[in-house]
Amino acid sequence: MKLLAGGISHVAPLPALTTCRSSPASRWDSEVRPHDEPIKLHGVHPASSEPGLSHHNDQVQTEALNQMPKHSPTPLILAKDQGEQRAFRTRPGTSFTLKVDPKNGGSEHFVLITEVMPPGDIIPTHRHPSADELLIVQSGTVRVTLGDKLQEAQAGAVVFIPRDTWIGVENIGKEHVSLIGVFSAPGYEEYMRAISVLEGEKITPLSQEELERLRKLHSHDVSYR
Repeated sequence: MKLLAGGISHVAPLPALTTCRSSPASRWDSEVRPHDEPIKLHGVHPASSEPGLSHHNDQVQTEALNQMPKHSPTPLILAKDQGEQRAFRTRPGTSFTLKVDPKNGGSEHFVLITEVMPPGDIIPTHRHPSADELLIVQSGTVRVTLGDKLQEAQAGAVVFIPRDTWIGVENIGKEHVSLIGVFSAPGYEEYMRAISVLEGEKITPLSQEELERLRKLHSHDVSYR
């Protein structure tokens, strides 16, 4: 720094700094996924793999999730049929799509799931200990159990479910029901993955013993009556 006439200082310019930014592809490529399970994004269909369940693999999955590197969220615009599409092993004929979560878009704060319920399908009564939920009915008619209330809801209805509140849904109409679920914190989506398979994979129904074990493993995110 030099002192010039009039008391004005002249500061030599600092050397330019070079920044390095990872591309979205490199961020996804470095992500750790349990069982090396491929994730379907933006309508891409990965190769099928036979699902397997064991206590050891559940522990490995939990440890891998805890060690996953943190990445900046990726802005996304998703069409209706885009996202991680899955089919339940517990509710035949029912499918759902993970649109946004830590693995899809890198969200650290909320999860968005869409689900299609055939006539007569039931989401068993449950509650989420660590997340609020918004349930948006896009089409059809459902009977909603909310805490100690029982009420019908039709297309356009919004259900607010504070954490630790019992919630159950039944499709009581003659057409498919389309739902959107938004959660204020991640966690429940991993239970959803555990009881489902990627679209196109063989669907092997879960035994009651397997289901109870998975519910116990994920009890910090969901519990059932």
